Amino acid sequence: MIQKTIRDTKFFQMLGLQEKTNPTAFVYKGELLNAEQTVAPILEYIKNQFPNFTEHGISHSIGIIEAVYNILSRDLMESLSSAEIYCFMMSALFHDMGMTTDEEPDIDKRRMDHHLYAKRPIIDYMYTRALGMREAKRLADCIMYAAESHGKEIRSLYEEKSFTDKDDVDGECIRYGLIAILLRIGDLLDLEEGRTNEFNLELNPQYYGDSISQEHHQRHLEVKRFHKNDNAIEICIETKNRQRYKIWRGWLDYLDQEIMYANTHYLPKLDQEIDGKVIRYRLPEVKDDLKAAAGSDFRVEEVKFQLDEKGTLLDIITRSIYTNEFDYIRELIQNGIDAVLLKEYQNLVRKIDAVSPRCWNVKTLVAVAYSAKDNMLIVADDGIGMDEAEIRNYLFRAADSGYRYKKVTRNFKFPSIAKFGIGFVACLTKMEQMEVTTQAKGKEKIQIALESSSMTAFIEQVQGSAETGTIITLTPKHSFQFRELWEYLKKMFCCPSVDIIVIDLDQLKELENKLGVTKEEVEKTKWSANWLTRRIDGMENERNRMLNPYLKEQKHINSIFNYVQELNFGEKEKNAVEVCRVKMEALYELMDGSEAMDYIENQRRIFENLQMALKKKEIHQARLLSVKLRDQCAERMKVYSGPWNRIQNKQMKNIASFKTAYLNLSSNFNVIKVQTDEDHFDLGRQGIVFVSCEIEDYDMGIEWQSVHGFLCYEGEIVKYLSVLCLKNDEESPEEWVIGLDDPEEVMTEYNYMEINIENDLSYIDEQKEWNDYLFDVIGFFDNEFKKYSMIPEHALGGMTEYEGINLIDSENWVYCPDQVGLIDFGNSLACQDGIRVDVRPEAIVPFGCCKANVNLTACARLELNVSRHEISQNIDQVEDWMNKCGYLIQEKVLDQLTGQLKKMDIKFDEKILNDDRSAESVFEKICMESAFSLLKKM
Repeated sequence: MIQKTIRDTKFFQMLGLQEKTNPTAFVYKGELLNAEQTVAPILEYIKNQFPNFTEHGISHSIGIIEAVYNILSRDLMESLSSAEIYCFMMSALFHDMGMTTDEEPDIDKRRMDHHLYAKRPIIDYMYTRALGMREAKRLADCIMYAAESHGKEIRSLYEEKSFTDKDDVDGECIRYGLIAILLRIGDLLDLEEGRTNEFNLELNPQYYGDSISQEHHQRHLEVKRFHKNDNAIEICIETKNRQRYKIWRGWLDYLDQEIMYANTHYLPKLDQEIDGKVIRYRLPEVKDDLKAAAGSDFRVEEVKFQLDEKGTLLDIITRSIYTNEFDYIRELIQNGIDAVLLKEYQNLVRKIDAVSPRCWNVKTLVAVAYSAKDNMLIVADDGIGMDEAEIRNYLFRAADSGYRYKKVTRNFKFPSIAKFGIGFVACLTKMEQMEVTTQAKGKEKIQIALESSSMTAFIEQVQGSAETGTIITLTPKHSFQFRELWEYLKKMFCCPSVDIIVIDLDQLKELENKLGVTKEEVEKTKWSANWLTRRIDGMENERNRMLNPYLKEQKHINSIFNYVQELNFGEKEKNAVEVCRVKMEALYELMDGSEAMDYIENQRRIFENLQMALKKKEIHQARLLSVKLRDQCAERMKVYSGPWNRIQNKQMKNIASFKTAYLNLSSNFNVIKVQTDEDHFDLGRQGIVFVSCEIEDYDMGIEWQSVHGFLCYEGEIVKYLSVLCLKNDEESPEEWVIGLDDPEEVMTEYNYMEINIENDLSYIDEQKEWNDYLFDVIGFFDNEFKKYSMIPEHALGGMTEYEGINLIDSENWVYCPDQVGLIDFGNSLACQDGIRVDVRPEAIVPFGCCKANVNLTACARLELNVSRHEISQNIDQVEDWMNKCGYLIQEKVLDQLTGQLKKMDIKFDEKILNDDRSAESVFEKICMESAFSLLKKM
């Protein structure tokens, strides 16, 4: 190829045409020729300083000038003044001169910031060698600005005030921003093969330094077609490896961005109307065809997700539906569980007794690992794996999980958790980069790599194995602590169908270092979706040793807790204070000097208060303080849980240890007797009855436990118990207690029962100051038993405005302190496939004061919205679920409930329905209507 010079360029020839009417153009031509002779040998010095770089000599400068000329429209070309042509061509000659400076001794830094060091060579030349030009210094300002701008970030460049600056030199306009734009785009467009010596690249690869430099050289040889004019910039590239594909993709994106910014934010401001015709100045669009060459070691999948061209709509959707920081991790785990279960489902050698995976007894697990130090998250499974067709069809496709296309191999369809197919896609808005390695049975092992800055997935075949599964490794955009992840997963995954092991990689590495495990030994297990769990095999004893101080602490505090809870202050417990002191001192001695001491002072204060309560024989206060001791220890165990923990596929926690329980109440509503599962219950005059119900139907996919409480008066269910108060908190007569359905009718009931309360004159005289009677009331309010004390008769209808005590809170059960733990009065829990969903399960069976735990799988699933933790409120979908499953739950629970009440000889009617409870959603409203309809039938 013949070496071109400045004289050969079209812009130089334009100056020749302009000199006929503008003598200054002749001066510019001469100065450009002088500058070329000065700059050319200096630019050759770059090869010596940076031998591994592509060509940055005079030919590169000429290439920039020619490339820009080829893409300018005639209108934009004709709008350029001679001064602008001169400044642009000079900036092309000088823009890389900063790489030759000795201002910065660090070569790498000089390369990165060379645009900043071009200033001095430009000043030296323009101030000393271009003296024949009257406005050399002002021209130098524009040339320096353009040279410096070619290395700036585009957004900050366009925001600079100088970017819109203009100057008039010898009557000609110079537009700073336009010169900067032309140089930046021309620099990107110089892709001539001459910038790389192909023969030398093969003969002396060491000459080109590191592998990245070699890739940049090689990429110049991969241009198959490159045509540019004022209509379009067309380029066809076939690349042979993934690294060069990424380089090309980045280059094309830069070029596209440069032209888009110019056409959107700068050039439209130059538009003008001439002789009634609007002249619009624009640069041509980029049309690229970038693809993997034949025989290359990778394939490419454009990630568009069938939503819009650039995935923008997807980003909006995922940001709105995944409101928790870790929701996308939940989705990845759900996908892993599905993969494990599908592998079991398709294994026809294995017998499966029911549709619900909860009874499949799956031994394979899903592993989740995180390193806060490296900001690396791994989700791995030993499941079914994916082949390339499934990756292309489903992995990058939103609104389609792919599981519905799986072949039915049993007498029921595979009950997949995934439905919307958005889980994996959503990760792309949460991560910087991601790698997916997967292998299906009998298929090639495949690796997929993605980055958040690109909508391209690279698919490669890698060395496989006999094992199937998937391992996802990603770098989250926002780092977090392992404890935060563990707390979230422990809360969300309550009873999954597959075990989940959660690993703190930082603690695991520390443990491996203590045990002398080498990096090579770790790497041996790296392929297997279960390689994380293999790493921890054999280290369980060491983990327990690390946890031992904390486990001992927990054991001692539980001992104190149990001792205090069982105290009755009889003869055997007269030394209770001393016994507790000895126990606590033993605990202090155990923890002395350990890491567990960071909260010991707070524990000491609680214990001092506990001792004081024991001395005063304030049994209830002592029990509450012992609960605080226990809970603080439990919080400590949450903070330090060891290198790994397991969320197990286990039965739901029992909500009650009885079928029926009855609490006999005194006239002041204190518990005086507790009976459970008796053949015959002594109901007394008033009390509270609890009935527990249970459903376990794996064919439908229903796991249900609930406890229902009712107020009982003279063997009949009522909504309120009320008693007239005596002064000084004295015990009211037993006959003053009444059961009723409307608290405002209390005096009517007293008159009906012919109770003469005015016989107690001292009480009546005291009350007459208010001209009212005062009552204690236990009532049923929005699924809670509450006691309201000293409520005036006129305020009984609005008693909820007063402060009441919730009797279904173990710490507030002040009237039944000896029965703490009789029933698990924690919050109700609703799960779908073992994963917590935002549903009040007590709304499904609104009978009495209800606490319920439910896990729905297979056929019993509720329809969820896209967030995956809230149910759909679509009326048709809710009614369909009620007909298919909800009504069945209500019927079975009501059958068990009424059966036990009849067995206890307790009368009931529709009052067992909690119709005072407010329905907070369409779902709850439909459940209430169904329950009422069912009660009417019974």
